[in-house]
Amino acid sequence: VEFRGNPVSSVVGMPRFMRLITGDPVAATTDRANVRAQWGCSGYPERFTQNYARCPQGSGPTRTLDFPSCWNGLATDSPDHRAHAQFPAADGTCPRATFPVPQLRVTLTYELPEGTPFAVDSFPEQLRDPITDHAMFVNVMTGDRMAELVRCINEDRQCKSG
Repeated sequence: VEFRGNPVSSVVGMPRFMRLITGDPVAATTDRANVRAQWGCSGYPERFTQNYARCPQGSGPTRTLDFPSCWNGLATDSPDHRAHAQFPAADGTCPRATFPVPQLRVTLTYELPEGTPFAVDSFPEQLRDPITDHAMFVNVMTGDRMAELVRCINEDRQCKSG
């Protein structure tokens, strides 16, 4: 679990109880606009596919979940759980009228015996398609803890919780 900064701007603290969603649990049978599936292999941290990864011997499958990090500055949630927080552009720029907040990245690594088939977080009615990978986050950090995180990120330090 890590919180990352924004490459073009300082971040502001996200409010307590802000909800963020990444991915789309029904992407296999609907519009794919919200697909964020990132499957990979341990030892290859920036190589992703939207399909389940086939990893070389000694490397296990990974899921990387990046959450939106451009907040509208007003709401902690919205009816679709998406309108209040968006993803930045490829260069890190947030859409107009949004502010960068710490970007949550969760990376999960699975240790499976060689050749073991797997399907994670998939639904039969969605054809067990890996593009349906999704997750939700609710910020429960105190104001002081969030301020400490923001300070650490904006000072470009490597900080760990004690």
